Amino acid sequence: MHQVTAQSKNMEAFEAWMSEHENYAYRFAFSILMHRQDAQDAVSEAFYKLFKMDILNRLENPKAYLLTTVHRCCFDILRKRKRLVLLGDINHLETMLSQNTQNTMEQSLEIADMLQGLPHDMRTAMVLRYYYDWSYEQITQLLGISTGTLSSRLNRAKQRLKAEARS
Repeated sequence: MHQVTAQSKNMEAFEAWMSEHENYAYRFAFSILMHRQDAQDAVSEAFYKLFKMDILNRLENPKAYLLTTVHRCCFDILRKRKRLVLLGDINHLETMLSQNTQNTMEQSLEIADMLQGLPHDMRTAMVLRYYYDWSYEQITQLLGISTGTLSSRLNRAKQRLKAEARS
């Protein structure tokens, strides 16, 4: 009986934490996969893995660990389905971008189209840095890359976006 009560409290605490971070994780997954169902699958898988491991209360930064897990689940989905990015579902990305910026709808669609054209590694770096406002240190830890590599990705992505905007 005592064990069942402890498990119930752990489940309730995890569900509360999951509800608090689900949208954040989904937006990140969607920015990588550009497909609603795949993003939902990646987030569900990430939460399942975290629940199964039962380590959230021992982590220094559980939110960063969640995004690391979501990132890995996204790559698993991309590998399994052997695709880079679906070109559909642009409406959701436009909505997501317009909620956190003061861009007009037309500008948001242009931004979404341009981000879609970036390679995965550049798009991920741009979304983490400029949409989520993460520090270089947080991004390098999440992606497992050096600061120089991150800086290069961001600079190349900005150059491509500038070139795209001019054309």
